[in-house]
Amino acid sequence: MVPDPYDMSALAEADTVLRPLIELESEAARCWLLQAIAVFPEFRGRGLGGMLLDRACEAARTAGATRIALQVESANEGALAFYRRAGFRECARLPVVPFPGSDDDGDLILMVREL
Repeated sequence: MVPDPYDMSALAEADTVLRPLIELESEAARCWLLQAIAVFPEFRGRGLGGMLLDRACEAARTAGATRIALQVESANEGALAFYRRAGFRECARLPVVPFPGSDDDGDLILMVREL
């Protein structure tokens, strides 16, 4: 669960790449935060992502959460569509700060779903 109030004291010293991640996480106070979900491309379209997401939602409910949140890049159109179909809504966004050597661009989006 993301604490409320969220401790922003580390933000000033955080690497610029991490700052948008921290800022958006702070917007998810009192949410169970899903850090990562992924399915290899060759296994997509079989319902595995939905099963993983269902498991995460059940874990969140068991932990006493009433909402679940995640972050996704705007460039990841497939994931955005998947999360929207699963009932997530956008609640905040910040520009991506690319890791050195990365060609990432666009926005980092915080999405939330009621449980």
